[in-house]
Amino acid sequence: MQKVFLIKDDKIGEGELGGMMMGGFLQAISLQDQAMLPKSIILLNRGVLLGTKNEQIQNEVALQSLQKLEEMGVEILFCQTCIDFFGLREKNVVGKIDNAMHITQLILSNEVVSL
Repeated sequence: MQKVFLIKDDKIGEGELGGMMMGGFLQAISLQDQAMLPKSIILLNRGVLLGTKNEQIQNEVALQSLQKLEEMGVEILFCQTCIDFFGLREKNVVGKIDNAMHITQLILSNEVVSL
């Protein structure tokens, strides 16, 4: 069973350090061998901020890492409701916007790592 990463926030933990941790985590994933990569990365809630051009967070490292992962074949998916909530539909620069039905199917049919 392949892994799917479910990223629900723009940071791991709290504050500025948490933001740095998320960027570093995504960068570390992008440096792994192809066989170690997840099938998909699903961005929910504040996690959608990681893959968009926005002024709410500093996400350069995370955004570059997500772009690299997509180039390596990892599917990057945004929750449609979440990206619309933040008004960022036109500002995603990686991956694609997806619906709850497909995201739910991915979660139910794969091993999920939740962050």
